[in-house]
Amino acid sequence: MDFKDFTMAAKLSTLQQIKKLDEERAKLLESAKTDSLAREEEAVNELTALGFGYELVEPAREIARKTRTARKASAPDHHPKGTCPVCEYATKPPA
Repeated sequence: MDFKDFTMAAKLSTLQQIKKLDEERAKLLESAKTDSLAREEEAVNELTALGFGYELVEPAREIARKTRTARKASAPDHHPKGTCPVCEYATKPPA
């Protein structure tokens, strides 16, 4: 008996089941969205009748921004070695 063929058939049926479930999920989400939008439209129309100016809109999509890259400029030397060119004071930087 060839178990390799058996496991491949089981995997295919599992993948098919997952695809079916994904399709069913998409249908359920679409029907739930349609029902929610109908209720929201009714509520907005009621508020408009009461004199409030509401409208139902979808949020704008965020624009993908590039991350800033760090500059590779040379940093000042906070621990200079040797004597100061102005006052000629010799410093001993910490180790």
